[in-house]
Amino acid sequence: MPLNCTFANSFLVLSMVNKISIKVFWVSLVALILLNFYRLRVEEVGLAVSPICIQLTFLMNVIITFCGIILFTKRTIHSSSSIKILLILAFVYIFYSQNEVLNRFFDVNIYTTLTSWIFIYLFFFYFFSTQSVTIKLRDRFVVVFTLLFCILFFVNYFTRLGIGVSWSFIESYYMLTMIPFIMLLRNARIKNALLFIIFISIIVAAKRTGVLVISVCLLLYFFHLFYSKNTQTRFKLILFILLVVPIIFVVIVNVLGDEFNYTINRMMAIREDGGSGRADVYKQIYSSILHSTGNWDFLFGHGYNSVKQLIGYSAHNDFLEVLYDFGFIVFCIYMAFVLSIINKCRKRNLNYEYKFATLLSMCIFLILSFFSHMIFFSNSIMCLCAFWGYIDARIKSDE
Repeated sequence: MPLNCTFANSFLVLSMVNKISIKVFWVSLVALILLNFYRLRVEEVGLAVSPICIQLTFLMNVIITFCGIILFTKRTIHSSSSIKILLILAFVYIFYSQNEVLNRFFDVNIYTTLTSWIFIYLFFFYFFSTQSVTIKLRDRFVVVFTLLFCILFFVNYFTRLGIGVSWSFIESYYMLTMIPFIMLLRNARIKNALLFIIFISIIVAAKRTGVLVISVCLLLYFFHLFYSKNTQTRFKLILFILLVVPIIFVVIVNVLGDEFNYTINRMMAIREDGGSGRADVYKQIYSSILHSTGNWDFLFGHGYNSVKQLIGYSAHNDFLEVLYDFGFIVFCIYMAFVLSIINKCRKRNLNYEYKFATLLSMCIFLILSFFSHMIFFSNSIMCLCAFWGYIDARIKSDE
């Protein structure tokens, strides 16, 4: 057989393997996302997750990892620093999940919960690196998913309100973490309408961390528009702040009077209750970390869910919880990932709008990580991971 025919056949086989790997990767990721949503909903109502669901979730993780290795080794897609760090973290979690000697063993169900956000990042990175998606189609998906999250929030809001629960609606975080995607929308009216809907939802949810996030986002959005537009646009923005915002405020106070007052009262009570006891929790965990300095617990952690065993619930601070549960080594890997995302804001091949959206995503992530939880309840970080994977793909495609 001629040499050029051999090369041609090898190229066809390689191309076919790559295409099959990408399709299997995509289908497996969609299945994994659906399985995770199903598990989270089942666990929320207090039911046990079926063994078949857990096994399928683990199988999807294995398939995704295998396809990712094929794509990487065949150099179909250039990797990034964030991807490499996440893969290291996923393998380190495997070490922890099987380490009975150090008393840090956790089952497959916990492993998939801890790593689902990692694979969502990988999915969106590989998908947008290999598939051509128009801006129009991207914007359509952003609008649809934001509205779906809003519907999910209000369905759960009225359901829980019927049993006397008036706050603690974690579903509001889905909408907050969609804001970076919303900032990329080309239609300014739709963008502003979605931000307004999210703002109303956060007031209704009465989540203090959520109020802080939406306030920071809207403030940064105003300065972004003010400094990136011409003088005429700046004048319109000032008029909007002086005339329209007070009217919106009066309407909200009159229509959502009870909800608005309840949220304001919760905000005012932060000094008295220490953020629902967060200040005392942080001190207790920090003190325990200092006491473990110099032994194995500081390096390898006290074990998964140790913070919950120590204080009875989550630390509401991912950085403290990672350091306490998994130790200094995993904490360093986690911080390396955070710094790799921050570094993307400085990429020269990202235009101004994308840089601002990425900066906003980091503000959302840091606020929620410091005062709530993101990676330990990975459904909260999924939309941010999707956004980061998308941005990472754009950076690599333009290099």
